[in-house]
Parts: sequence; C-alpha cells; structure tokens
Amino acid sequence: MTRILRRISRLANVPEPVLLSGEYGTGKRRVARELHRRSYRSDGPFVEVSCESLDPQWMQCWGTPNAQPDAESPFVQARGGTLLLDELVAMDESAQLQLLRLLEDPGFREVRLLTATTTPPLRAVQEGTLRPDLYYRLEVFHLDLPPLRDRLSDIEPLTRQFLSEFECATGRHKEVDDGLWQALRAYSWPGNVRELKATLSQAFLQEGDVISPDLLPSFLSDR
Repeated sequence: MTRILRRISRLANVPEPVLLSGEYGTGKRRVARELHRRSYRSDGPFVEVSCESLDPQWMQCWGTPNAQPDAESPFVQARGGTLLLDELVAMDESAQLQLLRLLEDPGFREVRLLTATTTPPLRAVQEGTLRPDLYYRLEVFHLDLPPLRDRLSDIEPLTRQFLSEFECATGRHKEVDDGLWQALRAYSWPGNVRELKATLSQAFLQEGDVISPDLLPSFLSDR
C-alpha cells in the first residue's frame, strides 16, 4: 500500500492518462478517486462511467466545430476534472478508435483521463479485445494493483482504515481482538479489498464493543 500511495503522489498531477489494472475488488476505483483528490483538478468534477454502457456517439462531437456536444456526455461533464473509463476492454473496436482520436484532440486536454481494466492489458491486446495503438497511448503511466493475497501485510492498515470509516459513519467505536489479524491473514480473499471491506462491515454492525474472529463468517473464523 505504501508503494501504491507513493506512485499515486507522483502521478496525481501528470497530465497524461493513467491506466489502472487489477482483479475485481483490488481498489482501482478507489485509487482513481485518490488520484483526482490529490491533483490540481480536485475542485473539478470526478466522473466515472463503465465502458460497458458508454455510448460512442458521445465521443463523435468532441472538438467538432459545427456540433454541440451532448450535455449528458461524460466527456462534457468531466471538463475541468477527471474522467474514469472503467472496464476499458468492454469498448468495441469503433469506440476504441474514437477514444484514440479524442486523445489527440487539443480540446480533450480539459479532461484528465483515467482508464481501468480487470483484464491484463497485454493479454487483451493479444486476444484482440484492445487495440495495440490505444494500449500504447494509455500505458505511458500504468499502475497495476496486486491482489490482496499477494500483499497480506496490507490487511491490518486496510482494516483499521475501514473501521475508522465505519466509526465516522455510525458514531460507534469498537476495539479489535488480537486474534482477528491471524484469521484475516489466513484467508486468500478472492474478492480482494472489496470483500475485506464487506466482511468487516458485517462484523462491525453486530452487537458488542469488540470485533473478534467469532464475528466473522464461518469460513474465516474456523481457520
């Protein structure tokens, strides 16, 4: 996590796009929001859109002198701020070509572009679901988020961060049983950081002032 935070600090004000990759639940959207929060565009909008639902027509009018861009377009809404295109590989080839052209448009510099994908980018290029020229344009700055099972030392700081968020939201304070750490580190977390947060949320909402292993789901507390 420390390494990732250092890279976020270095990339926050880079004008070029940043490509985020990693499994589901590794925190790509959270990192995107942190990149925006630490940037000089932090007072501007942060717009997040899934490429699975992105309308390619929204890209066609950008920078065209005789056309008025659709006010509902995420590209228009993100002016002066940051736009996150999630699940980049879900874009069809025509939409990817439109995006590539957009990146060369001087007017598009009003938007800081972040993209995210759960499919390893190079594999997507090899499989033909990501244009090579778009990949090389977006990959100048690439932040790959490893799965939680490969960074178990992050579990304790992540847990403390999430519990702090829960406490702020509920006004309740809870202590942590020392045995909790061993139980959390013994699990492989296929759902990554997202699964960890959901698990802790369920434990936090139960009765008592201490979060102990017996408040975890049975597949965790029995380990």
